Amino acid sequence: MRFFTDIMGVFDGAFTISNLAKAIIKLNGKGTDNLQVPAEKTMQIGDMTIKKR
Repeated sequence: MRFFTDIMGVFDGAFTISNLAKAIIKLNGKGTDNLQVPAEKTMQIGDMTIKKR
């Protein structure tokens, strides 16, 4: 669980568990090496900006 809270910031960051789950379900059992999870809010991390879609 530490990965999700510390790295992805699911409790107060741009990504949520529900958006992550929706992205996985959208794969319909197929694999991917580029999982695209929509951001819940726009967030600045260093010099990178993650924008809400």
